Amino acid sequence: MAASPAARCAKPMASRAASYTTGWGTTDRRAFETRVPLGRVADTDEIKGLALFLASEASSFVTGAQVVIDGGASLGAV
Repeated sequence: MAASPAARCAKPMASRAASYTTGWGTTDRRAFETRVPLGRVADTDEIKGLALFLASEASSFVTGAQVVIDGGASLGAV
């Protein structure tokens, strides 16, 4: 029997994107979006596929992977 997703995760990591989801005004959102090469904030539909995969048996052999879902923001200034 495969380990649960929580057991496979060495240390839960908070998403930097989560800090942008509450308490920001239109100006803050636009400023953030200008730093993202795709020019927008991700929709939940764009993130849920990875979350479902990692929570499924299909990811039972995945260990120590970092998957960045940031619209290219981690690439730096464009």
